[in-house]
Amino acid sequence: MAYLVAGPFVALVGIMAIFFVLRRKSVEKRSMYSARRSQIEHKVRAARQRTLTPHGHA
Repeated sequence: MAYLVAGPFVALVGIMAIFFVLRRKSVEKRSMYSARRSQIEHKVRAARQRTLTPHGHA
């Protein structure tokens, strides 16, 4: 009886592990670009806020 339960459970865990590894690899591959892009976005947003806010009322 235990074998019937363990088989699908092990298969499910294996599939989940593979899924997580693949997802992490794709995220790592993208992270270089996304980190760079978010950094640029942050700089642009900061500059835009600086120009929008009146200098007297910071």
